[in-house]
Amino acid sequence: MEKSKKDFNTVWSQIAPIIIDKIKQSFPDDKELLNNLLGIFELVSKVRLTEDVAVQKLGFDFLVEAERDAASCKALYSKKLYPHAVYHFQQAVEKATKGYMLGFNLLSIQELRTHDTPELFMDALFEKTGIESWAKQLGDKGLETKISNARQAMSRPDKRQEIARTMYDNIMADLSLIPAHVNKGKAMSESLIEQVSPIVGMEFPPPPIFQAMSALVVLFILAAISFPHVEYTRYPDKEIVPSDYEASLGIVRAIPRMIKCLKPEIQRLKAVMAVNKFEVKAK
Repeated sequence: MEKSKKDFNTVWSQIAPIIIDKIKQSFPDDKELLNNLLGIFELVSKVRLTEDVAVQKLGFDFLVEAERDAASCKALYSKKLYPHAVYHFQQAVEKATKGYMLGFNLLSIQELRTHDTPELFMDALFEKTGIESWAKQLGDKGLETKISNARQAMSRPDKRQEIARTMYDNIMADLSLIPAHVNKGKAMSESLIEQVSPIVGMEFPPPPIFQAMSALVVLFILAAISFPHVEYTRYPDKEIVPSDYEASLGIVRAIPRMIKCLKPEIQRLKAVMAVNKFEVKAK
């Protein structure tokens, strides 16, 4: 298994153009299917484990810290320290996403050092992961709307405040759609395998990609919900202040459910990344 995975990554850059040409030749009259396959293929091409063990270990370490932030969030929430709980949840999502992008070859260590604010972190999500193309290929209007709102919030303070004040029912509606988003992605990936494997004559794509694509959607939705809170939860001179984080605020009420969405993704990503021979201490 390890050898085949390494071989796949080694020859990927050489076989990718061949696969694209074969897809185009095989479906010349079905433009919709062709566009869907090529769109998913573009994302699959990006999302694969890095071969740099140091980068992969750093990605794994970010996931460990994300778990710790999630645990801090849960403990603070139980003590009704709501602004602190929300802050640690936002940090857990951000660190999990950075770990994901490092481990799956979407962000370098050098680039990571420039993404030290939520706006830059969200920008990296847009520019590096292909989430917008993924939503378009899925025909997922709900996810496309969430992406549009998050993009606006990066440059518009009023939109950022609007997201921060999102009502509990709206957050829960977003979270309830996660299984549908993931299932759509799984169905499209399976379609890609079904259509491409006979053409290429090889198993395609490697297993880690499936878990990575699922995590991409989940982490993006949680990031879009939580990223505006990084300053509001800490500073009393903003439009929303820590004392506004009462039990009735939507983001506060949604914390337990969001933690349940986040933790399994962190655990799955850790399992996928812990394949190289770096020392992993029991957690």
